[in-house]
Parts: sequence; C-alpha cells; structure tokens
Amino acid sequence: EVPVYVNAGGEVTGVTLSQVGTGKIIAGEPTDFSVDVAPNDAPAPYFYALAAGGAVYTATTDPFTVSLTFNTPGAQTAWIGVWNCAMTDRVTDTLAVTVYGHLYLPLVLKND
Repeated sequence: EVPVYVNAGGEVTGVTLSQVGTGKIIAGEPTDFSVDVAPNDAPAPYFYALAAGGAVYTATTDPFTVSLTFNTPGAQTAWIGVWNCAMTDRVTDTLAVTVYGHLYLPLVLKND
C-alpha cells in the first residue's frame, strides 16, 4: 500500500530543536532532541530530515523526539528541516552543541 496524505491546510512556519535533558553529549552515543513544530495546529504528518540531503522521516505528533549521534568530539551543529503536505520548501533550525569524547585512563598493575 502507498500512504496518501490529505492536506487540511496550513503550512509549518517554524521549528525548534532542543536537547532533551541536560546531560553531556558523548561522541558515539545517541542523544535525544525534541522537535517542536509551529504553529501547533499545522496539519500532520510532518516530514523531516536530520541532514541537508539526508534521509526523510515522518512524524505524526507535535512535538516529537529524534535521536542524533555525533561521532567527533568538539563543537558540532545539530540540524533539522521540517515540512508538511502544504509545503515544497522546508523550515529549518540548528542547535550548537558540544560533544565530549571518552576518557580512557591507563590501567597499571603492580605486583608487590
């Protein structure tokens, strides 16, 4: 079956991306982000991409949660683009984040 989406009118005019929780973002580990679509009555489904030119996903609730994994420590930018059936261009938001690496300490065994 092919899903058919009917537009009830109303474009998405904005999107806000925010980290869920206050924990540190660790390289290689998924982090949840909340996506809030504006206006609140913009008709679903919402189509979104987590990278320009990336795979397209679908959400049917507002807000919705996405999971992002950053593989490189340092300053990074989370990006999302969202649109619905009433639109041809997406609205976007970015969020500057700091990604921390793992710290591995050497293990020293001493035989007395």
